[in-house]
Amino acid sequence: TFNWITECYRIIKESGSMYVVSGWTNLKDILNALDEIGFLTINHLIWKYQFGVFTKKKYVTSHYHILFVVKNKKKYKFNKIEHYPEDVWIIKRKYWTGKIKTPTKLPVELVKKIILFSSDKEDIVFDPFLGSGTVAATAKTLGRRYLGFELVKDYYNFAKERISNVQMSLIKWVNNKS
Repeated sequence: TFNWITECYRIIKESGSMYVVSGWTNLKDILNALDEIGFLTINHLIWKYQFGVFTKKKYVTSHYHILFVVKNKKKYKFNKIEHYPEDVWIIKRKYWTGKIKTPTKLPVELVKKIILFSSDKEDIVFDPFLGSGTVAATAKTLGRRYLGFELVKDYYNFAKERISNVQMSLIKWVNNKS
């Protein structure tokens, strides 16, 4: 955790921000690493979804933590896309079927909110754990440039195909700048 957060801090612009999505089991390590490396926490959001894994001797977990952190509290971008943006987001999880599944499947609606709140067209959106490609595909749809890493070859191939099938519905400038 410390290593990947250190690298994110290194590459993010002074005016940049980062959203870390985490379950509660790793939250303490992530919070400690963010503080130690120098990120400043702006918000601790909760993403509440509609189902969790059945349990017998503990409460069902039906939410993730989303940490909104920045390098510089005076320079980060925040586009107020909602009149009264609250820190609890109720967004349904999509149940995926098919041949390839990745461990974390973020809903497009969730990723879209994050990207719209914290970036403008032509900004670069970075995902250090590309997985199914939701962040890159959504960034492409919204007219942002994107970068990402994925170590699992099957996930990389899945994400690559998914991203290539996304239509840039809001922009046409990418083809002219390549």
